[in-house]
Amino acid sequence: MKKKISIVISLAFLLFILNSCEQEDQISSYKSNEHTIVVDKNASLPLQTRSVTNNEIQEESCGNPMEFILYAGQHIEVGKISITNSNTKLFVTYDLSGSNWWLSETHLFAGDINEAPFTNSGNPQIGKFPYHGTDELTQQYTHWVSLDHIDEPISIIAHAVVVKKENGQTTATETAFGEGATEFPGNRWGWIIDYNLQDCHDSNNTEQESEITNPELNFNENQANNGDLDQTDNNGCMDAYAYSSAENSVCLSKDFEHWGWTNEVIPNDKHYIPGGVTYTYPLYASAYECATDNSILIGEVNITVSGGDSILYASVSVILSKEELSITELYIYAGETMYPLDDAGNPTMAYDSFDLSLNSMNEKTYTINWLDWFEETNFIVRAKVCPEEILQ
Repeated sequence: MKKKISIVISLAFLLFILNSCEQEDQISSYKSNEHTIVVDKNASLPLQTRSVTNNEIQEESCGNPMEFILYAGQHIEVGKISITNSNTKLFVTYDLSGSNWWLSETHLFAGDINEAPFTNSGNPQIGKFPYHGTDELTQQYTHWVSLDHIDEPISIIAHAVVVKKENGQTTATETAFGEGATEFPGNRWGWIIDYNLQDCHDSNNTEQESEITNPELNFNENQANNGDLDQTDNNGCMDAYAYSSAENSVCLSKDFEHWGWTNEVIPNDKHYIPGGVTYTYPLYASAYECATDNSILIGEVNITVSGGDSILYASVSVILSKEELSITELYIYAGETMYPLDDAGNPTMAYDSFDLSLNSMNEKTYTINWLDWFEETNFIVRAKVCPEEILQ
């Protein structure tokens, strides 16, 4: 009997060691039908997204959409994923019409699979997907993604949280994925969808798209990579940052040549209770030299931290209070260091070092869910806001 117990303990210890070694891996590889894909767990993309209407898709898209089954709980068919494109955009539609299932959240990755956020063990990091949607229950939601930074072949991971409604009551909640040809390399179920762009021959689409994306408002990539996130222009656009307090906020000008704040959230046991803890921070614009008394209060940032089993996640919402303004760029960082780090481990404010980097937006509010959080976390929320009139 003692020998059997010893064997069981030894096997358990061996499994623990193997799992720990797996966590040390920096890159996971797996094979699809035709090629080997290397997944960098630290990858992030500065892409563009926003929701669109069915009429916009029909007017701009080329050819017929490709459709894929949306499975909940691995085996329940709840709807479909439809994918099409125009000259400059990729459209991904979640459609649950005709069922008793509803979308609660959408999380989308689209681009080079080598840049998709995966764990060391080959499971997708849903919270780091660059595109998130739905603030209320709906049966259809579409993201469009700019093709400026995407080359073929395009890989898509379409994730959703879906709820089942019967007689007005929620009877089930499931995670869902669009079914593709390649399964995830880890132990989590789900698929990667491969998509080939359809040719477009209508030159009018290009003119319409250039008006929508408004390149004059796009982030200057050269300046960003040099660490300059403090952009201003002649259109009335302003930079805005979340601010915690004099005790928990450090002005960026301490280490960089522009204002803004990095903020600390101290450990809190209440993070692990159901519902977690919600923190609310003011969003200040034009706070020269970090002086809040000379700034403009334009909104707030709400961060809800929750989790369990020593794992924490955060939901971050940026909400404008000024009706005349819209968010055109958004950058969010959360980590154990005061600032993001570059590949050499040096502090940086380059946009591609942030956990979330979005531009070409036109939003009053934006929420990212499932952002990785730590016992003691530093965060930076930076938004570029512009007058609504110049975005028309």
